[in-house]
Amino acid sequence: GELASSYAKCGDFDSSIRVLDEISEKNFMPNQVTHCNIIANLTSIREIGIIWERMTKQFCPSVVEYGVILSKLVALEEFQEFHRMLDDMRQREIQPDRITYSNHMQVLIKEGKFEAAMDVMKEMTSDGIALDEISYSLLMSGSPNADGLLSLWNQMRQEFTPSSKAYEVALYRLAALGNIDKVM
Repeated sequence: GELASSYAKCGDFDSSIRVLDEISEKNFMPNQVTHCNIIANLTSIREIGIIWERMTKQFCPSVVEYGVILSKLVALEEFQEFHRMLDDMRQREIQPDRITYSNHMQVLIKEGKFEAAMDVMKEMTSDGIALDEISYSLLMSGSPNADGLLSLWNQMRQEFTPSSKAYEVALYRLAALGNIDKVM
């Protein structure tokens, strides 16, 4: 399995497939970790689809496997495919986790759908998953106005002490909105 992952990391998809086939011929089944490691190293949506299809024929994917592919689709900015995979996950009645929700918020923000991202935040908290600094930072980075950003900032500060990275996100976004004076 590690050899197949290494080939993928080096950009040799065909050798990854060959190794997976050889493992299968010897009556060994590559596990989810092997498939996920390969997906994490691919850059082609076509190749990711091939590995995903192979994996889902052998295993029922969990939130972990969905997390890997959804994160990869975000990194590749394949938002249409992201939404398709998220729908597939929900059809299988797999409960999203913090990573899934964060990825979903990030996609919606990149698509310019801040209010939809806020709805995902509400869904996340209603499912009992507390917002973390990453979630707040994502939302602040996409806030369309300073008041909304500052509201998120104050909410975050009530829950925990933000790191310097969260300060950086907030200041950068306030500057981009032309409202740096709200901090001074």
